Amino acid sequence: AYTNRGNAYRKLDDHESAVKDFSEVIRMRPASASGYYYRAREYKSLGEYELAIIDYGLSIERDAERPYVFIGRGTAYQQSGELKRAREDYTQAIALDPDNARNFNRRGQVSFELGETDAAISDYAKAVRVDAEFAEAYLNRGKAHSKAGDHDRAIKDYGEVIRLRPEDSAGYYHRGCAHERQEQLEFAVADFGECIRLNPTDANGYSNRGSVYRILGEATQAITDYTQAIEHDSENASAHNGRGLVYASQGDFDTALENYTLSLIHI
Repeated sequence: AYTNRGNAYRKLDDHESAVKDFSEVIRMRPASASGYYYRAREYKSLGEYELAIIDYGLSIERDAERPYVFIGRGTAYQQSGELKRAREDYTQAIALDPDNARNFNRRGQVSFELGETDAAISDYAKAVRVDAEFAEAYLNRGKAHSKAGDHDRAIKDYGEVIRLRPEDSAGYYHRGCAHERQEQLEFAVADFGECIRLNPTDANGYSNRGSVYRILGEATQAITDYTQAIEHDSENASAHNGRGLVYASQGDFDTALENYTLSLIHI
């Protein structure tokens, strides 16, 4: 009954009450792995990562064959900034469940956060080999390729994201950024346009398209896009700086200075 009520409290986001019920489960059945696992989830939801990690560990001591417990502890380590320990737990989860693409994706994300781009790309590749329709892994691998300077491969991965999620603006946005870095400016404009169509309040979409228009010498369109970006995000430093550059190119240095100042304030 305590387990059932604790899970009901969890559904209602009453994690403190859930902790109390799962503590009763542990008191009544201290040798059971489940009570510690359930309470660990609640501690993690409350942001009590140290307590969550302890409970996940006690659960693992009682049953080390459940990959989802390692995933739970791994995410708690990751959220508390202990990235190498998170990666160790994701590796344990992969050993127990090697056909789960999400586990490779999780480990790849940690390697990416650690600055180990090659390791991240390797895990994202494993994720899409397990599940060729896993859009998030293609998106993450695209970001890793971009960070490594391999924009052609990034563009291909973002293309897969678009194929799998045609109504998601993220694929278009990131592909637009990759095209921009490759100086494929017309393609970049088109991708940022699709990003904005799908997500009309995306300040970064407007700001990046504005930057491309500025490079193309289309000042009016650049200012319009930078202004739209600022309307959706008044603290967008890149948009303020970009708009300042356009005004400076037109000789309007007073307005340019206003924009540069706002950019510096919001960096």
